[in-house]
Amino acid sequence: MNEFLAMLQQLKPHVDFASGDDLVESGVLDSLDIFDIIEAIEATYGVEIDGEDVDPDHFVSAEHMWRLVQRYLEQTN
Repeated sequence: MNEFLAMLQQLKPHVDFASGDDLVESGVLDSLDIFDIIEAIEATYGVEIDGEDVDPDHFVSAEHMWRLVQRYLEQTN
């Protein structure tokens, strides 16, 4: 998770991903930010996020995003 948080911080240095728990609703992340995060996840972890998972509910916090990544990583193993 620490590596994942570091990746997020590189993308959006001004965002407190470690303690943010409502990043989408509060307007901290918008749809373009979500697509940037998806691209970084795919490049870093070698997974391809399905369109059905491009849902703001998966991006409300770093913990939610990490769960999504873990699910994809489990599918590839």
